[in-house]
Amino acid sequence: MGESGGLVARIAIVGAGALGLAFASILSKRQEVLLVCRREEQAVALQDKFDATVKLAEAEDVDFFILTTKAYDALKTFETIREYNPHTPVVAIQNGLLHIDGALRGVTTYAATRISDIESTVTAEGVLFLHDVNSSGKIAKELEKGGLHVKLVKHIGGLLWEKFFVNVGINALGAVTGKRNGELVKDKGLRGRMRRLVEEAVLVSGLGAKPGLVFDKAIQVARMTGKNKSSMLQDIEAGRKTEIDYLNGAVCVLGGLVGVETPENVRITGEIKSVEGTYLP
Repeated sequence: MGESGGLVARIAIVGAGALGLAFASILSKRQEVLLVCRREEQAVALQDKFDATVKLAEAEDVDFFILTTKAYDALKTFETIREYNPHTPVVAIQNGLLHIDGALRGVTTYAATRISDIESTVTAEGVLFLHDVNSSGKIAKELEKGGLHVKLVKHIGGLLWEKFFVNVGINALGAVTGKRNGELVKDKGLRGRMRRLVEEAVLVSGLGAKPGLVFDKAIQVARMTGKNKSSMLQDIEAGRKTEIDYLNGAVCVLGGLVGVETPENVRITGEIKSVEGTYLP
């Protein structure tokens, strides 16, 4: 990896959605970035901005990976990375309940909106939290040199659950209503739905967290990102598959396992599935 002597790190970002494009734009100003896309036409269009490809095999000489794919693609993509790079560190940054054995877990409060195939804008400056293990210290230094705000944390589980709870409350609700995050908290009825979504998620987690405090956090995040469209709303507007199975759908599954009813999450999961059914094969 690059050191203080001036060498730059070579970083592969796998997943050219809103967050992947935003991180690539920031990091490429000071580090060497390879952006791995799903579609050839996107990779070609990005060539004027970044080194872009659809072939993970071209990332054999990178210092580390940042995995920013959708949750439903993450595990398969990680396994493909390991075919070519069995030992190169991989930082996984996904929404929802997802564990990838062998990946360095990250949680971010950055928010981004995808404007086009080649452009994404950061709509909320945030922090990238990395689990403080093994090579994470060196990775954090390179990301900070590249312009990201990074913090190492010994116990990342709490942050993962907190973001999960917040996303359960905001993401799908924005998607089914077509409203931006800030609009959700202005509507009494929608605030009530958000509270029930969050409370059910907290109950099935078995963590003993206080639902009221977690709901307050969701309200705070919605207000801080008030002009943002949730990632799920962006997916629906673009005709893409959503991450509902890893968010509200996961709450329903957990509820079934622990014997806790989750009617609000069942309802909103069904609503999202119905919308997806209008455009997915």
